[in-house]
This record gives sequence, C-alpha cells and structure tokens, in this order.
Amino acid sequence: MNWEELKAYFMVALPASTQSARYKACLLLDMLKDPTILLYFHFASPLVTEFERVNTFFQATEADPEDMHKELLAHGNSLHGRVFDGQGRPLAITKVDFGGKFECEAAKCISAQPDKLTAEAKILEIKKRCLEFLLEAVTQVDKRLPATCNLFKNPSALHPNKVLDASQRVPYNQLPLPHLRQENANVIEEQYRKILHRPWKEEPIFDGTIPNSTVQFWYCIVNFQSSLGHKPFEELATYILNCLTNPVSNAVVERTFSLVSSVTTKVRNRMGLELLNAITRIRSQLQFSENCCISFQVTKRMLELFTCKKMYGNESEREQDDE
Repeated sequence: MNWEELKAYFMVALPASTQSARYKACLLLDMLKDPTILLYFHFASPLVTEFERVNTFFQATEADPEDMHKELLAHGNSLHGRVFDGQGRPLAITKVDFGGKFECEAAKCISAQPDKLTAEAKILEIKKRCLEFLLEAVTQVDKRLPATCNLFKNPSALHPNKVLDASQRVPYNQLPLPHLRQENANVIEEQYRKILHRPWKEEPIFDGTIPNSTVQFWYCIVNFQSSLGHKPFEELATYILNCLTNPVSNAVVERTFSLVSSVTTKVRNRMGLELLNAITRIRSQLQFSENCCISFQVTKRMLELFTCKKMYGNESEREQDDE
C-alpha cells in the first residue's frame, strides 16, 4: 500500500471510526498530509528494504559464509559511499546521497512554497537528521563486520562443484581454517588429492547425483566406506565439516532457542535436561535432513543404544553404561 492509498484510506475511515479510534486516525491522517513526513519516508524506505534484504540473506540455513561476508561488506561500503568520499572524508551535506526520490520530492516541496528560503531551510534541517541516520547506520554496520575476516576466506572452495573440478579447485594450502587440519595435515592433503579422481556419481551413496549442498555432500563423504570397510576420506570430510560449523550469524542459534521454547511448554515445564536434549536433537536432525517421523529409518546403532541409560550421552558415558 503506497502513501496516497494510506491517506485515502484514513480520510474515508475517519468519519466512520469510533470516538476512541478517531483521535488516533486524526493523528495518522495529519502525518500523512505532512510533506516533510513523506520526505522521511522516501529517505528511509529504500534503506530499510536493503537492510531487510541483507538480514534475510544472513538468516539462510546454508548460505555461503564467504558470500555472506561479501554481501555485508558491500552493504557497508555502499553506505560509506553515501556520506564519505574516496579518502574517507565526510562529504558536504549538499553532496550526500539521500536518494533520488528524496531529492525529487524535496525539490517539489520547495517549489510549492511561496517562501523559498524558509522551505530550503526546512529541507536542510530534514537532511541533517537524515545524515545523522546514515552515519549511525554506517557505524552499526561497521560494528557487525567480523574482526577476523580471514576466517571467512575461501569457504566457497569447499563446495563439491569446486572440489571435484580440477579447473576450479583451490590449492590445498589455500583451504580455509588451516589450524583445524594441523594434526592430520599430511593425511588430509593426500585425501584432497585423491577425492578429485573418484567417480562419485557411480558410488551408491550418491545414487548418480552429487548433492549441491556443501554440508550434505561432505556428510555423505564422511560416512562413505570402501569395499574393504574403511573410510578413505574421513579425515578430509571431518576437517571440512568442522570448517562449515564456524558460525557466521546467529540465525542457527536463534532457531535452536525457538525449538527449545516450543519443546518446553507450560504443560511440560518440569521436563529434565536430558529429555529436553534428546527431543531437541531429534527435531533438529529431522529439520536438517528434511525428514519426518513417518519416513525416518532407525539404524542398527540406535537399536543397540535403546537399552542404554544415556542414549544421547558422549562415548565415554555410553561405554560405562555398556559395562
């Protein structure tokens, strides 16, 4: 709904509104008739839309960390360019980019007023407030840029399309987070060489189609077994999965909090931590695998653990239970 439609709506709704709602409707209608409020709207609307777009991008489940960082960096540079020059010096208020629609509507407001000087002074005051908003937006975006940008360097190189393509794959020493592969560096490097030469589409684990999801691909690789029963790429896949767990936003954490909140309802407020942990793990796995309880297949290991006291405990706890 645009500005004029809102104004027309309140003009029609005002006479028919109740006495309690009429006062609020009058206030809103007066605001909609104020051309200066419209200027603020034309200034803020594209800014808010862009912030929402970037925020939605960061809420994606499997967005590329490098793309997310580049997107935020580009957004920050775009805001910087509106208020600073190439050397980082503040622009004069007459050269600040307030948006084309804002400038067009501001010119209309000035031309519609008989006293041009008063109108120009009023527009200048509006621009000063908008400039303060832009500077604060720049500050907030700068705060959200990760201090350790090198952590997000080359995570897109872990995508199967690049790892399995000799023309696109990056050298081993350029893979991200090298400290995660220090213990098995030689083994991981050798596996990184060999994985390129494996006919993965012919392997039953992929059923002729290699997943486009980086996480799903490496999850299959870490569980892949040769005919001899050993896992030839376990160290490489484990290292890459560890890289992919590096958080780049709080979206996953927020979803986990929401999931826990949906489990611990008022009716189930006495639920123990162990049961809460079990239910949360089950629901998280079902959401991650896009599965449901109807089609879920129980593994042999799960059946073996049904007699354990701590089915979802760590390995040492389960070993103690087995004893």
